[in-house]
Amino acid sequence: AGKTGGTTGGYVTIMTGSSTVTSSGGLTIGTADAGAVGPGPGGISGMITMSTGAATATGPSGAMYFGTGTSVGGRGGDMSMLIGTGNTGSGGSFTLAAGETTAASGTGGGITVTTGSSTKTSSGNLVMQTADAGTVVPGSVAGGVSGLIILSTGDATQASSDSGSIWIGSGVSAGGKDG
Repeated sequence: AGKTGGTTGGYVTIMTGSSTVTSSGGLTIGTADAGAVGPGPGGISGMITMSTGAATATGPSGAMYFGTGTSVGGRGGDMSMLIGTGNTGSGGSFTLAAGETTAASGTGGGITVTTGSSTKTSSGNLVMQTADAGTVVPGSVAGGVSGLIILSTGDATQASSDSGSIWIGSGVSAGGKDG
């Protein structure tokens, strides 16, 4: 896109084709498969980087939004973020981290996970669990151990500060049984 020394730089819009009868066109962004022969164990498939630019003055850096469209007569679209499967070594990791701040009066970025609401029936469930352990561990007669779940607040590094709290509770019912 175009560069400017004045106000806002040029925009880039990628839009698939619409349809007045059936589905709109899909959009695929991907890297090609890696080669099987190369130095060492072989090639690595290409990386995809999606990032906003840094803010070099007093303004915030750009936001990033991922979302599916709203449906008028059907259900909302799903969204999946999956790590690829491997057959050597450990599985790929997934990290979700909020932003850090060095400002004296600011707090670090928060993370909110909220299930979908319903104006007619039940809200969505929230499930956090580790996968089942494998049955065979090389060099051992025992099977694997299912993954660990840690729910913890950070340490308070100054003597006058309190560490964070953990609160687990169920909602209040207006006319039925509380959870």
